[in-house]
Amino acid sequence: MGARGQAANFLTILGTAHSAMGNHERAIELHLESRLVAQSIPDPRLDMNALGNLANLFARRGSQRNDMSDLAFSIKLQKEVLQTARDLGDDDAQAASLMNVGQVSVEVDGAHAALPYLEKALLKARTCANREIEIQSLFSLGALYRTLYAEVRSVEALDLAMAHLEAGIALTQGRGDIRSVLTGLINVANVHYDAGGHHYRDAVGVNEVIVSVARKGADPDLLGTALRNLSLAYAKADLLVEAIATAEEALPVLDALSEVRARLLREDIQEWRTNLARRATTAQSWFSDLAAGASREPSL
Repeated sequence: MGARGQAANFLTILGTAHSAMGNHERAIELHLESRLVAQSIPDPRLDMNALGNLANLFARRGSQRNDMSDLAFSIKLQKEVLQTARDLGDDDAQAASLMNVGQVSVEVDGAHAALPYLEKALLKARTCANREIEIQSLFSLGALYRTLYAEVRSVEALDLAMAHLEAGIALTQGRGDIRSVLTGLINVANVHYDAGGHHYRDAVGVNEVIVSVARKGADPDLLGTALRNLSLAYAKADLLVEAIATAEEALPVLDALSEVRARLLREDIQEWRTNLARRATTAQSWFSDLAAGASREPSL
């Protein structure tokens, strides 16, 4: 690699560093400079990488700001990356680009528009044995089918959500990536939660496993999320005592992480306590009526 190629790579490294710090505007400038250098060589692969970095930046900034123009521009850039990857015969880059287009398309155009891109990303990742993209695509498809299930309440969508998530978890377990396994299990529990009815008990079971593993780790955000989700699942399964106890365990963790989530959980606890008190009053009234009725029974 010549001096200009090294300069392009250096600009990319700087751009990535600024992006990690949240300095999106400066990161965009640096990746644009990297792209100009790559085009002056010319080096289509370096140009493709710079373009991909730009696309990811616009996607991240668009998601944070809920800016549809940024997200749409990210899709446009990713499609250019996809075309260059095809021209270069780079299957890995094609798989990554297809997945990125699909993930951003969910936010811009909805689940139905994103589905073909994510399905193609999964197929391409399997073709080139790119396990990382395969796992990400499986989890993305699981989340997408969960969205479709929420829209149409289709049993097929529910089954597909579970199948993709479980396949992603199985691959992740083989790599020893506990955090990704737990993230996948959280999604599985959420699918059960969305399904409602008898599935609430399944959501409880999965969330209990997640909490048990998360307690042994050192990730407070994951533990807080797991405890909160378990408390909500307990409540839906009509286990209000367990819901309150679990939520109270979650509060100190959430207080340090998210004021909004902690406040909402406090509101849930208050509602559950009110419901328990109402049930106790109803039960007491029922037993009093029963006792009064018994006392009025004629003697033999």
